[in-house]
Amino acid sequence: MAKLKKYVPLHLMIAEVKKEKVLRKVKGVFHVCKWPEFDSNRELTQNEIFVRNKFSMVSKQASCMIQDPVLKSIYGSCAKPWQSAFNVAFKEVYYGNVLHAVK
Repeated sequence: MAKLKKYVPLHLMIAEVKKEKVLRKVKGVFHVCKWPEFDSNRELTQNEIFVRNKFSMVSKQASCMIQDPVLKSIYGSCAKPWQSAFNVAFKEVYYGNVLHAVK
């Protein structure tokens, strides 16, 4: 595995598009690896199916919530600088209301 510290050569980015090599960043250092192999015939486990279905449902529900301009402005005001209103809505739907403390 080759290491790249500061700059990524253009030919490696082109190789990534052709699915020959892939760049992975580990602890701030880029590593050049071969493209991973995937088994397309593998059957999903029950947990994987559950997570996929939950993610799909949550994504659709968060999208519907963002369609309302009032909710979008509320979620946008709660968002951190790197987040969007959709991210905040998605997180709320995915994790639900969490009780942190009782006084």
